[in-house]
Amino acid sequence: MLCACVAVAADAEGRGLRTEPIVFDFAAGDGSGWSAPSGTIEAVPGAVTLTVADRTSCLVSPEGLAFDASVLPKVEVEISVEPSGAGATLYWTDDASRGFVPEWKEKIGEERTVLDLSLHPYWRGEVDRLLIVPEPGVIRITLRHLEVRGSRGFAERTSDGWRAFWRTEFRAAYSVNGMIGPFAGPVPFTLLVGVLFVALPLLLSLRKGKRFPAEARRTLPLWIAAGALLLFVRSGFDQVRIIDQERRVLSGRSLEEKVAAVNPAGFYPLLLEASRRIPRDGTVELRATKPFPWEKGSFYLYPRRISPEGDYVVSYQSPAPADSASLRLLFRRPGIGSIYQREAR
Repeated sequence: MLCACVAVAADAEGRGLRTEPIVFDFAAGDGSGWSAPSGTIEAVPGAVTLTVADRTSCLVSPEGLAFDASVLPKVEVEISVEPSGAGATLYWTDDASRGFVPEWKEKIGEERTVLDLSLHPYWRGEVDRLLIVPEPGVIRITLRHLEVRGSRGFAERTSDGWRAFWRTEFRAAYSVNGMIGPFAGPVPFTLLVGVLFVALPLLLSLRKGKRFPAEARRTLPLWIAAGALLLFVRSGFDQVRIIDQERRVLSGRSLEEKVAAVNPAGFYPLLLEASRRIPRDGTVELRATKPFPWEKGSFYLYPRRISPEGDYVVSYQSPAPADSASLRLLFRRPGIGSIYQREAR
């Protein structure tokens, strides 16, 4: 588990992303860089308060947060609102200069709320800036604390692990060729199974001292058999769940509709559009989250070759390439993605 966490953190640091927690406690009384496009904002030690003026009144964090939500998935927020009983919505973006994405949001209530961005469908990326929008009818909102962090404490880590364990298909493969297996959080299933059904029985057997060899020979087969039975039950649970979901979601649909339904929202239609517009011998820069859905996209665009500097750019829920101003826009679907063509070089 430690090795997996270190690897994820190293990848984030290699991309220039922040992996250390970020805390806004407003202790200095200067607002810590938070602002508002309208309304009256007041900073005092321990809080920043916004008096709402119109529909554009909201609290905006400093830009350039640049944290990796796969390493720091928890956003802990404490607010109060007037009148009491209302709440707000937290939005985020991976590029503040291009605005906020309507789909990237979570509701927050009064007092302290802990959000887990890793649970948001199809999104695990970078966060550049945060936005807190009060609900209609709110006349004043006070932000007392905001912290970006990883899982903390035994109970929270255990809860996250088991939720991931039951949410993930036991035999899921997250690459086109099935080379990458399922994880429960940062822990590979193979390691988890090994700890539960091999390492723990051996450690328990060590308590027998000199009788360890005999005790291990006696108990280890029983533990492995019990573990195998439990894993068959777990795998059977997955199969029943998969069959039920496929029946409800895919029954009666065409092949293209089925493929679109099992991919992130709008991803497959965007690639179909790209396949129509890009020649079969073209090279494509595919901008999408790795490994999934990027690897699926590489498969769907075949025989077009994927290249970091391709003649065409397909961007799915990702910032446009740095040279996008000089590119020819072929297609754009708001909230989903764009297709560009580079000038002949």
